[in-house]
Amino acid sequence: MLLKVYFIAKDNPELKFNTDDQRNYDIAQNHVLGKGYGIYDIMAHRYRLSAFHTSSTVFLYEFLIKQQIPQKSIVFTFYILSTLFYILAVIYLYRLLTLLQISSALVYAATILFALYPSVMYSVGAKHQMENIVMPLHIINFYFLLQYVKGRSITIPVYIFLLISITFCCFFKSQVLLLYFITGCVLLFLFVKKRIKEKQTNNAMLYFLLALILFISIAFTPVLIKNKQLFGAYIISTQAGFELLHGHNGINKGNWTMSVPGTPLDRYVHEKIPNIETLDEYTESKARAQLAREWIKDNPGTEIKYIFKKMARYFMPEHAQPLTMKATFKYHPLTILLHGVFFFGLIVSFIKNRKFLFADEMLLLMMPVIATLALSVIFFFDFKLRYHAEPFIIIVAVFGLDRCIRKYPITSSTNSILARQNRH
Repeated sequence: MLLKVYFIAKDNPELKFNTDDQRNYDIAQNHVLGKGYGIYDIMAHRYRLSAFHTSSTVFLYEFLIKQQIPQKSIVFTFYILSTLFYILAVIYLYRLLTLLQISSALVYAATILFALYPSVMYSVGAKHQMENIVMPLHIINFYFLLQYVKGRSITIPVYIFLLISITFCCFFKSQVLLLYFITGCVLLFLFVKKRIKEKQTNNAMLYFLLALILFISIAFTPVLIKNKQLFGAYIISTQAGFELLHGHNGINKGNWTMSVPGTPLDRYVHEKIPNIETLDEYTESKARAQLAREWIKDNPGTEIKYIFKKMARYFMPEHAQPLTMKATFKYHPLTILLHGVFFFGLIVSFIKNRKFLFADEMLLLMMPVIATLALSVIFFFDFKLRYHAEPFIIIVAVFGLDRCIRKYPITSSTNSILARQNRH
């Protein structure tokens, strides 16, 4: 925890917002001043309405601005929450691994690895705000969902917590909508499987999934209404078209690059969309998305190469580079170790026991990895996106490793831990 606080303080002693949050704060401030949900666009050289990021944090910042809370106080509060949620993440990762009945030595090793993991400790964890609340909530959410998969009953208060927690995650980081959509599909599949195989009559999970759809829909309703008023379309944000083009053109080669006036990508866009300066943000997003689709259609071979490149980058031992950190931190031995163990566990499990790869627990815990990997392929690799899956890469790695190397039944020490946890 002290290391976590040290890296936060070292990276941002001035208590400034990161670039994305500063942009959302500026939009909120402009709206409070009566200028609408807009910001000055350096690309178009004009002030225009914007819904580039989902509007959840804009709504939050607008409320805090009206309460006259200073910007530094907001950032400082986020850092306190980040530290508290970091502690919760470590605790619940330990509990989740114990629930999987992994040997005690691997449980402790994996928990320590997570606590010291580069992205968790500094590369993303020291720079961003909502990510450091949402990612720990993923671990807590999947801990309780794993209880259902393992046949344990979930109480009504836990279901209520999951409804609020998952809705919060999706609302404040809309990128994880896909994560929880496919997780919901897995839970529905397991519910039907239990219903058929075990003749169960408990429909609580089905009711929970229906309630979750309702909660998320209600949460996003103000965003959809606001964007309908701005652009005439019910959208969550305009970001998708911009990001799709970043990952599908012959200039970026599947990567994200800064698209500012005069850069190759900017010149390419102006060449292909001559009237881009006159478009609103939503129309421009659609035009960029169409340009990306046309490029994919015209360059299928290169697109396939980009897909493999993005998948490779996802599992490379890279981390986002905080401004105050030395370049030596970009690649980290802990990440090399973890990703090596991840693939070792999957490959050896496939060779020794293919059924293990399709076990209910594995199916559930792989969903964050699959969802974020899919988004990386659809758009481009993003460190903040992989951040939501990194605890589960650790979990799957040690789960697979444990099942590969174990020669004897679960140890009595692990059973005693499970017994104490059940009593608790």
